[in-house]
Amino acid sequence: MLNVHYLHNHRNCLPIVAHFLSLCKPDNLAKITINVLCAPDACGDCTAELSKHPQLQRWVVRAFPQGPGTNYMSKIEWASHQDSEFSMKWDEDIAINNHCIDWIIENYERILANPNVLLITPALSIGVPSVEMFAETFLTPDERKALYAIFLKTKMLDRWGTQYSQLNWHTIKAKWWEYDAYYREVAKIPGPNKGVHPIRQSWTAQKYMMDLVLAHADEFKEPQEYYAEIIKPPYLCNSCFVIKTDTWRKIIDDKILYNSPYDEVPLNLYRERHDLSYAFIRNAFGVHGMYGDCILDRQDENENRGAKETWFWEEFGRRVCS
Repeated sequence: MLNVHYLHNHRNCLPIVAHFLSLCKPDNLAKITINVLCAPDACGDCTAELSKHPQLQRWVVRAFPQGPGTNYMSKIEWASHQDSEFSMKWDEDIAINNHCIDWIIENYERILANPNVLLITPALSIGVPSVEMFAETFLTPDERKALYAIFLKTKMLDRWGTQYSQLNWHTIKAKWWEYDAYYREVAKIPGPNKGVHPIRQSWTAQKYMMDLVLAHADEFKEPQEYYAEIIKPPYLCNSCFVIKTDTWRKIIDDKILYNSPYDEVPLNLYRERHDLSYAFIRNAFGVHGMYGDCILDRQDENENRGAKETWFWEEFGRRVCS
């Protein structure tokens, strides 16, 4: 049995997620339980949304009181201690279609039987390192060139107590975006804070990717030839994955791995210390809207990022759920 834990906060993405879950094969839906973890004042709306889809056989809406970080880690701690062999963490602002979900349900046990694989995760539009996987698969050559040009204009600033200026040899001091060389340089960064990439740092890049996702929205609904690529990137920024529950519990409970109130660094440190790999679902049209910690470019200082993101999800939902 796979427990799917959808971490709801304030974005109105659940209608998209529930729509595509409801399109999954009935036999696969019978193999999962859906837990929507939300704030108390959102329980009614979440329950109403899921109730629209009688195909969803097992689901529960659970309330978590508001707190620091919208009680994000409280939800994860609860989820990682549930009694299921496998768990799927699914942040609210990530969308994948029913074909990809079916593939995950039909293949995760086989892939995670490999003791060298920590988790399986879909390639996301602004994921790290999956942004290039997405770009190489779904964008046109001109779109990729324009996206990579933004990367080359992104000055990598020191953040989170970590020096990143050396990465500028691969961005503002480079002529071409060579992402393999960039990730090799990231791997050399001392300390745990390796989750740095132009797509995460630049609001301009994230806005452009939102526009590209909308331009390719029809492709989101289509089935693809999915397969798992097993690699060891220096870091993973992706909050949608399937993992063995007992392993996830070990990571979440090991407070030595933490340097912030989130699970991103502990997950990556565990992978690094145990020399494990990540399995990326290639050809997955996974969508992630924006990062909350991106840096505004000067021309964007007065822009309302939240309004842009809200508009994006509303427009994306209109295009793919019709």
